[in-house]
Amino acid sequence: NATQEEASLGRYGQCMSTTAKALLKLFGVLPCQGRVGYLSAAIVNLLLLSAAVGPLIAFSDSHRHVVWSAFNGSLMCLGMMMALFCNRRNKTHKLVAPECCPPKLYSQWMSTIPSDLLSASLFFFTQIAFIRPFKAFWGHAAGQDCENYDSWSLQLSHVVAAAVFSMLMFLKLHVLSCLDLMIDDFSRQYAEHGNAEHGIWQWSLIQATLNQASNRLEGSFLMSFTAITAGFA
Repeated sequence: NATQEEASLGRYGQCMSTTAKALLKLFGVLPCQGRVGYLSAAIVNLLLLSAAVGPLIAFSDSHRHVVWSAFNGSLMCLGMMMALFCNRRNKTHKLVAPECCPPKLYSQWMSTIPSDLLSASLFFFTQIAFIRPFKAFWGHAAGQDCENYDSWSLQLSHVVAAAVFSMLMFLKLHVLSCLDLMIDDFSRQYAEHGNAEHGIWQWSLIQATLNQASNRLEGSFLMSFTAITAGFA
């Protein structure tokens, strides 16, 4: 079962597994245990909604000259909140549960977490570098003056949107790593044994897993990339 699979990991694997769980629980993808589990998703949605709607509420007449593109971060926050809601509604957390991966591949799956985290972290810090205060810093360093119209709430919405999208990227990379390992293992076993009957049965299971993963992730893909498209408006 799941407890036995996690116990079979070394210290490094357990550390990576704990890190991934903590990250997914922080953003409300994985439910927390106990009564907190019922409130965690609502708290995350409330914080995201505050970060998205706050700049629109604080929009004053003195900033009427600012173009609508200044609120791209707010639009992206709303989109990421909807993407998280799609993940919870479709029970995407089952795709990252230990029982989703065959026991013999579980340790290999946990070993892919650092590369998945690295990709998501690079995206996050790249997005942070394009936020106005950092752009202004690099502009002054290059001898250029950059006027900044963004308030702290607008800048916060950009940061939150980038953080949530990075987490969604990590979630999808983590799921795809498991699916990739399953397909590679099927190809290796079929090449070694050549058992057509067992191969057909095993491939049917893999197809069912692929269909389940695509059905549970498609809503999140649609919402997140729609939010990104709106952010480029």
